[in-house]
Amino acid sequence: MKKTPLLTIAAATLLFGCQNRSEQTIGALKIADSSVQTAIPAPAADTVHNSQNSIDWDGSYKGILPCTGCTGIETELILKKDMTYTRLTTYLGRPNAMVGELSGKFTWNKENSIIHLEGVEDGPNQFKVGENTLIQLDIKGEEVKGADADKYILRK
Repeated sequence: MKKTPLLTIAAATLLFGCQNRSEQTIGALKIADSSVQTAIPAPAADTVHNSQNSIDWDGSYKGILPCTGCTGIETELILKKDMTYTRLTTYLGRPNAMVGELSGKFTWNKENSIIHLEGVEDGPNQFKVGENTLIQLDIKGEEVKGADADKYILRK
């Protein structure tokens, strides 16, 4: 029997056995060193894309938001490209359903992912902007968690 095919297979195994090992050359033979690990850098954070410049956010969003003292607040929030809004509300489940309309300007937070409705002083005034959705944040500007979280979403 010839030793050449066996030697070729052994050399190929050493050469291609592990992609993450460093190699040292001794004469014409490469030897893998498994004690050296190659670090893979983490992907860089995306600082270019955000809700303001990546999402078609202008338009009309509707839903029924939770209400203390009524069965819900039917809400339509219209966002315009000129950074103004109109909010239409109807308090459901009251004998004389209270209807309201408020217009004003809105601003984006520094990450351009949350809008703040100027002129809303008596309740939550911030919304997280998503693809075809606005999520009403609580009075502290945080997302509502738990079983009722989906009740705070307005949809396009």
